[in-house]
Amino acid sequence: MKKVFTGVLAGAALFVNGAFAQTASNDNTIALVESGDDISFSSKEISSDEPEAGSFMVIELLSLTASEREDYNLVDWTTLSEKNNDYFTLERSSNGVDFRPITAMKGTGTSNIQRTYMYKDMNPMRGVSYYRLTRTDFDGTFKRSKVIAVRRHFSSYFQIDAVENAKAGMYKVNIITENFGVYDLNILDMTGKEVFTDKVKVNENETNHTIDLTQLNAGEYDCYIQDVVNHQKIKIRITK
Repeated sequence: MKKVFTGVLAGAALFVNGAFAQTASNDNTIALVESGDDISFSSKEISSDEPEAGSFMVIELLSLTASEREDYNLVDWTTLSEKNNDYFTLERSSNGVDFRPITAMKGTGTSNIQRTYMYKDMNPMRGVSYYRLTRTDFDGTFKRSKVIAVRRHFSSYFQIDAVENAKAGMYKVNIITENFGVYDLNILDMTGKEVFTDKVKVNENETNHTIDLTQLNAGEYDCYIQDVVNHQKIKIRITK
């Protein structure tokens, strides 16, 4: 039976619904939520103004930043004070124009105490992610912050799929990378003996390459693909 073998996969889309992530009420609060925390929100009016940090409606917004971490983007913002603040909504975009909400966090109502909010985006986009923050009052009116952005530097990854309607042992390699050029492909059996080698030329973001392994015996093999320039090597197990 033909099987599909997959290396590193992109994260799934995040659906937003449910109830707010709650924050503590102690001094100098740090509130943290992650992708997958359920939220709900509603609002009725918007202003066209997009003020900078420091003039975010009746909130003194000290900072709003986004940074790349190993497997997520961290978005954080700090307020010096808040007035009638019901909740924040954090939105994300791939182009800086079309935004969708990814989480909401309960505000502190009215407070003169500095508070920091943090959100882990566990499903970051390839390349640049744009974020903006919306603050909503108890009466439903809201305003947006400036747009901020962070770029992720993704490693290469690949998939190996059995070719449909072909004899067993024909496979399709799909390489997704930001590093174009020639890649070495090596297949080893379970004893570590090299049984197949090939060169894969990557010219675009996605490159499909077919390999013929029909001459190999049934069993398990380790497939390695290595960037000959950056020497990054990726391994995947194949069962023929």
